[in-house]
Amino acid sequence: MGYYVHIEDSNCMLPKKHFDLAYWRMCDLNKHDELKRGGSFGKDADGNPLETKWFAWMDENYPETCKTALEILEELGFEVEIVEDEGIVIYGYDNKSGQEEIFLAAISDLLVQHKGDVRPFITWRGEDDMVWKEVYGQKLVEHFQGTIVFKEEEVGI
Repeated sequence: MGYYVHIEDSNCMLPKKHFDLAYWRMCDLNKHDELKRGGSFGKDADGNPLETKWFAWMDENYPETCKTALEILEELGFEVEIVEDEGIVIYGYDNKSGQEEIFLAAISDLLVQHKGDVRPFITWRGEDDMVWKEVYGQKLVEHFQGTIVFKEEEVGI
């Protein structure tokens, strides 16, 4: 089970100068089990409770398997482009939603706009056609809900 989402529009870029800090922040998230939605529960050979937690759709040891911010973003499922001497541009995502919003929030203030003069943003669309926009560039992510309304017009020939 899961909720499928995709990016409709994005102008987010992680500048090259912030690669190391972004990597550190995203790895640091792994210390926070209270944020994780994935996991397994059971008992060890002696009958003691055994619990493992991870971020949804992520390797539980992603800081060991992902060595760069780019690798973590790709592990999360983002489609990215490396712009030489500039940074990593996030342009796509088309999969089940995991917990990518937590990782983006952790690096929000490091993200800049890739093009134009508007703040960095991602517009998402869910499988049920729900649309929302997240705006980055500051410590707190701004969330906007939206609807698309088509207006009927008469066209004469």
